[in-house]
Amino acid sequence: MLAIGSGLLILYSIKSKHSLSELGFRNGDIRKDIILNSVFCILLVMCLMVVYKLGWIREPTIPDWNYFFVFYVFLSGPLQEFLFRSLTFCELKSAGAGESMKVVVSTVNFGLIHIIYHDWITFLAAMFIGFSLGLIYSQTKSIYGISISHAIVGAVSIYVGLV
Repeated sequence: MLAIGSGLLILYSIKSKHSLSELGFRNGDIRKDIILNSVFCILLVMCLMVVYKLGWIREPTIPDWNYFFVFYVFLSGPLQEFLFRSLTFCELKSAGAGESMKVVVSTVNFGLIHIIYHDWITFLAAMFIGFSLGLIYSQTKSIYGISISHAIVGAVSIYVGLV
């Protein structure tokens, strides 16, 4: 569903004539991007490991599919960032929304998509992660760093049982 929906929204982006730069496919301030995303990943991965060691989240249910993490890191995470940050921010900018509104809308949408796990801890974590990635994207306007962050944090979240 993610791939089909993303494909349709990529076609929509092309039809709407959104430039790659408007969608965050640009280098910008790479140093700022690396610093913000590195700090976010390090802190969140540390928190996930502590929460896991304390037993506050369920036992991990790592998918049996051998290539799941390859799929997640290279397709699922980046597509989610395209949908929830890149395209959302671009569309809201066209509608005249300010940065705060862009972050809030992308956070809520990102959190709501994670209700499929039927777990309030996962939902709250998704809201926090979505908010953090929204703030980073708001500062950098680059999809590259947040896609890498999403892939790292998501893979660790799956590994420890949060997702």
